Amino acid sequence: TATTCSPGRGSSVMARPKIAAGEVGQVQVTQLASGKWRARARMRDDSGELVQLRAEGATEADARKELLSRAKTLTTHTKSIVTSGSTIAEAAEAWLPTVKVRAENGTLSWSTYENYETTVRLTLVPVCGGVTLEALTVGRCDRIIQNLLADRRVSSARKARSVLSLICGFAVRDDAIPTNRCATSPDCRRRRRRPRCSLRSRSRRSATS
Repeated sequence: TATTCSPGRGSSVMARPKIAAGEVGQVQVTQLASGKWRARARMRDDSGELVQLRAEGATEADARKELLSRAKTLTTHTKSIVTSGSTIAEAAEAWLPTVKVRAENGTLSWSTYENYETTVRLTLVPVCGGVTLEALTVGRCDRIIQNLLADRRVSSARKARSVLSLICGFAVRDDAIPTNRCATSPDCRRRRRRPRCSLRSRSRRSATS
């Protein structure tokens, strides 16, 4: 049988430690009737206010992961989310929740978020997901895009360049790398061809001159 000890007179009870700004308290996970898992926790945002966080997932680990991802978007905690040693796949995984929050708040369309997520999952991770941010030089970024131009459609390469630049910008803001190496890579847009003048229009111009 379990026993509970109650403090006697004169004894002091340890107060629960205060949650510091940017930190998450104890995470509680329960399984719902639907079979999904729900994680709940309190955190203190940068203003000092306590925020109740909730997240669901197919497994207990997924629910915890989603909750911690949401917590990261609410603080400028001194611990960086990504570092120079993080891979592009890891940086994308940290960046996408921040985009999802913008979609939830209405400052970004859900279709844009879905396009970003699809580009990360189907293009960037299979092609260059294992490259670290510190190894992503301007030249390497350019070669990645050029290979995509050769192997896939122009639209696919253009989306990959745009999303990779956004991920690098996120890494710059998180102090992981000093500059956005992808911002200077060549554009993938097709050049518009000049309309050719017909023989009839040429003859008209020569007649009037």
